Amino acid sequence: MVHALDNIFAPRSVALIGASEKPGVGRTMAENLLDFSGEFYPVNPTRETVLGRKCYKSVLDLPETPDTAILVIPARFCANAVKECVQKGIPGGIIISAGFKEMGEPGIKLEKDIMEIAQGKFRIVGPNCLGVQNSHYGYNGTFAGSLTKPGKVAFISQSGALCCAVLDWSLTIGLGFSGFVSIGSMLDLDWGDIIDYYGSDDNTEAIICYIEGLGDAESFYRAAKKVSPKKPIIVIKSGRTAAGASAVASHTGSLAGSDDVLDTLFERCGVLRVNEIQDLFLLADVVAAQPLPAGPRLTIVTNAGGPGVISTDALISGGSELTKLSEGTFKELNDFLPAAWSRNNPVDILGDAPPQTYAGSLAIAARDPNADGMLVILTPQGVTDATATAKHLAEYATSTGKPVIASWVGGKDVQEGRNVLRQAGIPCFEYPDLAVRMWNYLVKYGRTIADLTKNETLSSKDLVPAGAKDAAMAIMKEAYDAKRSYLTEYESKKVLEAYGIKICATEVAFTPEEAAQKAKEIGFPVVVKIHSETITHKSDVGGVKVNLKTEEEVIAVYKDMEQRIGRPGFLGVTVQAMIDLKGSEVIIGMNRDPSTAPSSCSVPAVSSSRSSRTLRSPSPAQPRGGQGDDREDQDLQGAQGLPWRARRRPPGPRRDPRQVLLPHFRSQDRQGARHQPLLAKTDAVIALDARVIISFDEMQGAMCYEE
Repeated sequence: MVHALDNIFAPRSVALIGASEKPGVGRTMAENLLDFSGEFYPVNPTRETVLGRKCYKSVLDLPETPDTAILVIPARFCANAVKECVQKGIPGGIIISAGFKEMGEPGIKLEKDIMEIAQGKFRIVGPNCLGVQNSHYGYNGTFAGSLTKPGKVAFISQSGALCCAVLDWSLTIGLGFSGFVSIGSMLDLDWGDIIDYYGSDDNTEAIICYIEGLGDAESFYRAAKKVSPKKPIIVIKSGRTAAGASAVASHTGSLAGSDDVLDTLFERCGVLRVNEIQDLFLLADVVAAQPLPAGPRLTIVTNAGGPGVISTDALISGGSELTKLSEGTFKELNDFLPAAWSRNNPVDILGDAPPQTYAGSLAIAARDPNADGMLVILTPQGVTDATATAKHLAEYATSTGKPVIASWVGGKDVQEGRNVLRQAGIPCFEYPDLAVRMWNYLVKYGRTIADLTKNETLSSKDLVPAGAKDAAMAIMKEAYDAKRSYLTEYESKKVLEAYGIKICATEVAFTPEEAAQKAKEIGFPVVVKIHSETITHKSDVGGVKVNLKTEEEVIAVYKDMEQRIGRPGFLGVTVQAMIDLKGSEVIIGMNRDPSTAPSSCSVPAVSSSRSSRTLRSPSPAQPRGGQGDDREDQDLQGAQGLPWRARRRPPGPRRDPRQVLLPHFRSQDRQGARHQPLLAKTDAVIALDARVIISFDEMQGAMCYEE
């Protein structure tokens, strides 16, 4: 398959701009490219030759147009070099050089200059990166000293130093890669572009990533969601803590972002996140070798009780389950095994179990309809033949239709057995709890992929009324023109109403008599709240009075608030219908996550007076179907008592409260919004109060666009 980015990741000819014989990156890369199977053109205006190869003053002097160019020159010279690449017609390349946005404003300007020159005609990996390797083509476009072995896993990293460490480690254990990419600061090509590339690469079966910042979250989301059902994508994301996020910013200039938002985004687009570097590579091997489980139930076959107990603890702690052996399986095992076997799961087949007992027990356990997968544990006891047992189990690597993993616990006595299993396609680990951790990841990944294909994604376009954005923008423009970042409650409710969100009847009054008249028109009892452009927490200043039943009470409350609070905070009051509070009262809000702005990745939070639990979700990850997500449903059912799942709903029409914020998710002009509270009833969802904060930067861009 021919891909538009093959010229960068699988080139046939390369120009190295900054090639040198002086010790440094320019020389190291030139030495690496001497072994390249394609054409290599050194470029340096100060040299005639480099390492015995003719050196050219400029890419404009090259005898042909190379597929790619690699820049290893100071940052201040890169813009002119890119200009010459565009003039030559070179379609893309790699900027190894550092000194761009991680250096602040001067570096940001350099990046802007380069992109204005490139204009999509010269696609760029980097800057501030190690480079690209493709061992299937003998291509080492990095300044690392070695080339990876060929393999089926693509590794993409935002850290060049980590690439070097992984490269050294992979050569030690014989792990190969289909692609090896240091993505750098993502001036042009981003995570989405590169995931999309390796998603269509015939040599790649899995993609693993080290991520510091997503950049364009929408691009990542779309590419990952497209690729993940076909090829597993496994990531480790740094910057989970405040200190880590600060380190990320200083390293690549990236924004780390809200960790719980990113967790949900990964899950919603089928990406599996791990927290340990070793898990990144171990799990890639597991998902490439074994099928995904249908559920969380694991059967453990072991020749020792202790490792079985350790495995059980790790299994349950990780959210998975032990298989409850069926009657048929129990009878088969009871007839097959010695009388002293454990008669339960873990299936302890005793310390002297020969290879045939291991194989027979695994075969019986795998046939159990209750079992979703198997873990086989071996410890080197006196009569144990670890290698022979492994050979007997090799045939079960794919024959059961269920994932099979193993743990040969020990050192040199079991190492050959481990190798036999791994070569057969059964992932084998030194420690049983590590094996169980891989199982728990498999379960999570299988569930995530199943969720992706379960239902059609609910689109915000299906929920947004015609003209909603124009009406909301008109309201917010008034605040923008007045230099107000907060909308009043009345304005905020009007924004919600424009998007089809039901609000309680609300009117603004600027005199006591007008308030009384509005109350009479709405109908008693009513709620009276302060109307203010500066006070957002009304209750803190005594600005909310409920259950007012007469015009006299309304007038008295108005005068009291006016006297106590005074101007400029007090502008008048809002008069609202007193709503029957039978139902579940929740708070739903959203704000802009810095790592994904301006891609409108928002944070809806759902909570209630009965629970402090908060659920978060990014905007590209909209509800996955009309029923919503099972795990979120269960969380909310337990924490808030909201019967959101269809089978739990009482009779009558009902709107999923999570849909309330969905129309806002694509609105980039709001910094945040909060419905406080929102009443979820069996036949409606009503916003009782609201607060909207607008982003001046985004509003300014929106106004310019409208003009």
